[in-house]
Amino acid sequence: MKEILITASSHTKHDETYFSVDSNWFEYFENYKVILLPNDIGTIQDYLEHSKPSAIVLSGGGNVKKNKLSDNDYDKNREKVEEFLIDYSVYENIALIAVCRGMQKVLSYLEIDTNFVKNNIKIKENYDLENSLIPNNKENKNRTCFNNYSISHNKKFDDRWIILCTDRFNNLLSLRHKKYKILCFMWHPERDFTDHDLVKSIIN
Repeated sequence: MKEILITASSHTKHDETYFSVDSNWFEYFENYKVILLPNDIGTIQDYLEHSKPSAIVLSGGGNVKKNKLSDNDYDKNREKVEEFLIDYSVYENIALIAVCRGMQKVLSYLEIDTNFVKNNIKIKENYDLENSLIPNNKENKNRTCFNNYSISHNKKFDDRWIILCTDRFNNLLSLRHKKYKILCFMWHPERDFTDHDLVKSIIN
């Protein structure tokens, strides 16, 4: 069975640390073995010495280090883990699916000109997908917003990325790297159960 690795959020309570991820991912990838990763780079390096996943998901939730609109309340260990996994996916040609915060992390890590702006769409309002190249998008043209930030469309991205869609303010909503197997969403496909064909097309 193909393995999907998913990064997690860290939560500390009563001096104990817990790792969590949206449980919808397990149903979304029902035909795969879904493995939740701890925010411990040594454990992940040890695991990858003996196993090669079909895909890696950088999940949502929380702020990223280079998002200047945040209050620096980011998880340093998660930052290290996800930067390692981005490099690993590129080097090993492993599919990387970056969702919401994950998309922000990928672009802030790979693209020095990433510009974050306050989102003009409120949490749980719908994005209207503009200029969409998303396959099978006729049935559901809307996606739900779950973040406070948007990423401005920088023309420099066009040489390296296929822009799959933008919002009505021309901010980036979804894109795919032209060289590497990286697919990004600013929405949560696991919550709306959308974009299965697009996700499956990139998995090894």
